[in-house]
Amino acid sequence: MLKEKINIYDESPANVDYILKHNPQIEKDIVEVCPNSIQVIDKSITKIMKDEIRNKYNIPIEKKVFVYGGNLGKPQDMPFRY
Repeated sequence: MLKEKINIYDESPANVDYILKHNPQIEKDIVEVCPNSIQVIDKSITKIMKDEIRNKYNIPIEKKVFVYGGNLGKPQDMPFRY
């Protein structure tokens, strides 16, 4: 069992669970979540610019657009084929 007081940092609780599940020699108390962080920069665009982007990619005006910026994989229990 790895008990040495080192810290293993990861960006999500799901990744920590994955590390611990697949590495039983690592004790839970030496693994911590270290979330990603950024300094937010205002990237506002005008309605005209939004409409131009929607037109360029054929996205209807009445449809909602969602953006996901994160990890997708085994630790997040995504049903991908490997």
